[in-house]
Amino acid sequence: MGRLLLPMSMLSLLSIGAIFGFFYAWACSTMWGLDAIDPEDVAVPADSEAARTVWQAYSPQWQFWNTLGMNASGAALILTGLAVHFLNSERA
Repeated sequence: MGRLLLPMSMLSLLSIGAIFGFFYAWACSTMWGLDAIDPEDVAVPADSEAARTVWQAYSPQWQFWNTLGMNASGAALILTGLAVHFLNSERA
């Protein structure tokens, strides 16, 4: 069982890092980028004011939850990294 502890903890670190990367990329590029797009460039409603209204009703809620997910997964990544570090220092 002890032989699997380090490889499985590293796999956990890798997986949490991937989740954090997803949320970080989503928050930085997708959400902020879409907020900067002129509603006329998006083929949703034909009326630009209607498109702006739809986006402003939709965007803040998802920005909040994606930012929360990014922060939670970032904290999990840091804590898992510290756990792996301390696990290695105890074995040495």
